[in-house]
This record gives sequence, C-alpha cells and structure tokens, in this order.
Amino acid sequence: MKDRPIAFLATCLATVSAGGRIQKARALMDSGSTLSFVTTKLVQRLKAKKIRKSTSFTGISQISVPTWRYQVDLDLIPNSDQPNISVRAIVLDRISGDLPGFPLHGVREQPFLQGKKLADPLFDQPGSIDLLFGADILDEILLQGHATSANRMTHACETIFSWTLRGKVLSEPKTDRVHLCDSAEESSTDDLLRAFFRVEQAPESSFALIDEDQQDVDHFQKSHSRDVDGRYVVQLPKRNTSIALGCSRDQAHRRYIQNRRSLEKRGNYADFEKALREYELLGHAEAVPIHDLRKPECETFYLPAHGVVNSSTTTKLRVVFDASAKSSSGVSLNDTLLQGPNLYPLLTSVTLAFRSHPIALCADISQMFREVGLHPDDRDLHRFLQPNPMEEQCMI
Repeated sequence: MKDRPIAFLATCLATVSAGGRIQKARALMDSGSTLSFVTTKLVQRLKAKKIRKSTSFTGISQISVPTWRYQVDLDLIPNSDQPNISVRAIVLDRISGDLPGFPLHGVREQPFLQGKKLADPLFDQPGSIDLLFGADILDEILLQGHATSANRMTHACETIFSWTLRGKVLSEPKTDRVHLCDSAEESSTDDLLRAFFRVEQAPESSFALIDEDQQDVDHFQKSHSRDVDGRYVVQLPKRNTSIALGCSRDQAHRRYIQNRRSLEKRGNYADFEKALREYELLGHAEAVPIHDLRKPECETFYLPAHGVVNSSTTTKLRVVFDASAKSSSGVSLNDTLLQGPNLYPLLTSVTLAFRSHPIALCADISQMFREVGLHPDDRDLHRFLQPNPMEEQCMI
C-alpha cells in the first residue's frame, strides 16, 4: 500500500486564567465547531466558577451529544503585549482522544519553519486536549502571519500564542481509524452495573491533590511554627505570579463609612465598634507603626470590615473582613494567594461518627481562628481601620 496523506489539526499551548488562577493548557483549534469547549479537569485545576445552563447540540450526521449543564468564563493570556481575550466555554468530561493520532515525523525539520517559535512544542507527539477553540473565538486568536511549506502540505499560522501548524503528512496508518472531536461516550453494560453498585458504597476518604493544592500543603508544612506562648504561626501561601496589589485604603475607608451609617440606623454601631476594639484589647491586633504607614501599596492591603447581626446565636454581632475586595489594580488579596484543598470532612463520615456512640456533644470554640498567629512579614496584608475619635486608625 502506498503512503497516503493524513491530515493533522492545529494545536497550541495556551495560557488560561480564571479568577486570578493561571494554568497552561493544550488547546485544539477547530473552525468546524461553532462553540468552544473545556475539560472538567482543567476547570478543576483553575477552580473556575461554573455557570449552570443546560442545552444540547449535535455533531456529524446529526449525532446528538448528551446534554451539557455547565459553562465557564475564561481569559486567554497572549504571549505578546496584546490584551486578554475572554471566552465562554462549555464544560465536558472529554473533548477528544489524544492528538495527533500518531507521531508526525519530519514536519518540524522543514526549512520554512526556521526562526518561527511554535505555539505547541510537542505538536508532533500524541497528547491530551484540554481546550477546543471554536469559530466563536478563532478570529480573535489568529493573526495575519501565514507560511506554507514547499510541497504545500504544511501550513503555519501566526496566533497570539505564537505559530501553529496544520496540514497533511504522508503516512501509512496501521488502521483506518479516523479521529473526530466528539464528546459522546457510550457506556457498556459492565460500566452501567459498576456505576449502579458504586452508589451504595461510602466515598473514599483519600483524594489526589492538584498541583496548586499540593503546593499550598507543602508551603504550610515548611513555614508554620510556634511562638513562645505555644501558638501556631503561619505564613500566607502566596502565588508565584506577576499580578500586584494596588491601593486598597480608600475603598476600605468608603466601606467603613457605609457600614457605620447602616449600623447606626439599626442601633448596632456601638457593638461593632466594641468588637473591633476587642482585637487590640486581646492582643489579636496592634496599631500600625507610623514609619510603616508609607509602605508601598503593593506590600499592604486594607481589609474592608462590616458587621453581621444575628440574633439567633450567642454572638449578636460579628466582624467580617472582605479579602476578595478589589484594589485599584483590580487585584484582591485572595487573588494573590493559593486557595488550598477542601479540608471539610465528608458528610458521610460526619454522619457515621455521629451514630457511632450513644451520646453526641456539640461545642463552640470561642474565637478559634484568632488563635492562629500571622507571620510578621505578612501582617501588613491584613490591615483594617479602627474607630478613632479623630480619624480612622490603621491596625494590623
């Protein structure tokens, strides 16, 4: 059998952001799709907020794909100084098989590729696909650059992620299998039976941490310590990112004034003022030294505080600090920190433990979170404004 041309599609290594979290992902560029897609695994790595919206769509030969229920908003970060591109992608468990379907020999050695940086350094090796860029976003990704090989079988297109390759190669495939970007999966009878019996089993307590969560756990194990009083002291798990904090004091002051007016109308401002002063009286906060008030904005963060009134608990009013408030640069304190794994026990485990003994106890640890100290290098990122007869005083 003679070698026959086999087509391969353009792939790229894209930088994707969601909620301040950044990940590298391998993407497929497919102008035959009217929508863009993202895998569940990438959504979990980004901890992206999913938007619930159910619908269905069809593929080749009107093959109906099972209804999808979620979509996410992502930002694509170009390799150049161009602005980010926003895309709304549908969440699927699987976009396609490994692409290309077989190793592409001799493509990268072609002379017309010299001097061109490839968007996917491993374009000629089979690999998993995390994203699919459809026709809804391709016009914003593609740039004007274009080049073709001497035999006109390989085409290079310039994109915001550098150069991508597509075209055909001469190969004698071992099978007649054709790779399609199809998200439909047919479950066998054996798989359906396994899924049925799995419902009756208690979930496993062990779980695999994603890269960011493991980085957060490693940071805690290496950096936590105890002070002379035996209190644990921790450091903030900061991200390795170039995003910087801006001015946050003005917003904290505005929020403080709004909260004061609201509480004064309800007659609870005195309780709020007392709760804030309690931080200093108990040694949980201290006044910012005068020489530290002129620190750069990127090294400080003022937490907006507001009072939450709840008449059904023992604590009538509690102070809540908002670390998700955006600074003048559009970045919040939470955006610069690793979120960490979910440490809450499974509900099944809690229920079983509750039923294991004849008597169950319920306790409330007073001010539990304040019993963990913050490292001195990170305290300027936890400033807040304290009521003062003349002006708001800065506390950490």
